[in-house]
Amino acid sequence: MINNKPEFSHMSTTTNKMLVVFLLAMVNFTNILDFMIMMPMSDMLTKQLHITTREFSFLVSSYGISAFTAGIIGVSIFDKFDRKKLLLFAYAFFLLATFGCSQVNTYYALLGMRVCAGLFGGVLGAIVVAMVADLFDFKERGKAMGWVMMGFAGASVLGVPLGLLLAGKGNWQYPFLMIAIIGVLLLVTIVFVLPSFKKHLQGEYVRKSFFQIMQRSFSNPNQRNALLLSFVLILGHFIIIPFIAMFMIRNVGVPEDQIFFIYLIGGIITVFTGPIVGRLTDRIGAKKVFTFFVLAATIPVFLITNLPPVAPWVAFCCTGLFFLFVGGRMIPVTTLISAVVTPQERGSFESLRSSITQLGSGLSAIIGGLIVNEKGLKVENYPLAGLVSIVLCVSCLYFSNKIKTVKQ
Repeated sequence: MINNKPEFSHMSTTTNKMLVVFLLAMVNFTNILDFMIMMPMSDMLTKQLHITTREFSFLVSSYGISAFTAGIIGVSIFDKFDRKKLLLFAYAFFLLATFGCSQVNTYYALLGMRVCAGLFGGVLGAIVVAMVADLFDFKERGKAMGWVMMGFAGASVLGVPLGLLLAGKGNWQYPFLMIAIIGVLLLVTIVFVLPSFKKHLQGEYVRKSFFQIMQRSFSNPNQRNALLLSFVLILGHFIIIPFIAMFMIRNVGVPEDQIFFIYLIGGIITVFTGPIVGRLTDRIGAKKVFTFFVLAATIPVFLITNLPPVAPWVAFCCTGLFFLFVGGRMIPVTTLISAVVTPQERGSFESLRSSITQLGSGLSAIIGGLIVNEKGLKVENYPLAGLVSIVLCVSCLYFSNKIKTVKQ
């Protein structure tokens, strides 16, 4: 066991570091899966809970908005404690809320559980990013971020297809029960295996109050641009994502029992490309790699939001490209933003950034629900949502080019 050591200075070997990265990637896996599993069940949930697309968008946005609240609360807390303890606290209550989702059967009860899940799950990403940034130097951080982001690929390849299979064979509650069971096993492993993360507590750095942190973050042009970049990117990202499955089923003609192929194929692509994008980020530079993926992502976004009825394999090719380029841009941007603050400020800044991004995801789901609507059995105005997504994401290049790294 390695948890009996007070700090992670002993984590100098590649093997030990990658063990930590693996555990953090697994936390990401369960956290992202909990959020992602709602999307492909959109058609199922609207029918079984007898709700509209707008009400479904509230199920998605409720997580983000409550996570925004949690991130704001964490701003003045995250740099004052061992990051491992914060991770265990947030993850335990996140799993409890996810288990709650598996035990309810009405719209408003599920909405309440999604709010609870967001309060604790929404800050997990901030804690994970801060821990990876603490453990790795900037010159090798892109590769590490690439592996941690594999949690998204794992959720797509294994989690979503298995969750949909369980939902199809039983009911929509089963995927949440599966996540809770996996999470409990992971939580126990983290208790005994993950080392403490206290390096940011060393030195004479004076801890700032909530208002001092907010003033620092929004008055500092570098940090402000990083926050704006995070917000606008996620806003463009999630305007279309919640409605992909519904659009593919109702407008494109993909059979409901084949929807899991969207996530399986996209996840497999990400498994192979994620580490490559991470290495390219370290070798070429985060800004250049981010610029390429933002521009390249406009093609699949346009394609999937304008698809006519086509053979399923054509739709899967388009969504595969979507996962490749849209997922690829998250690695360089996370790496870039992790270097706009010092380690002593990283936890509070990542909490604030998480809060901002969760607000963006919540608002984008609401905006998407206002743009996209149903007419009979068809989904309308999805091409307009795609256009808004493209404009927002391309505008992120303005903010990324203004960001400068600080001495780590």
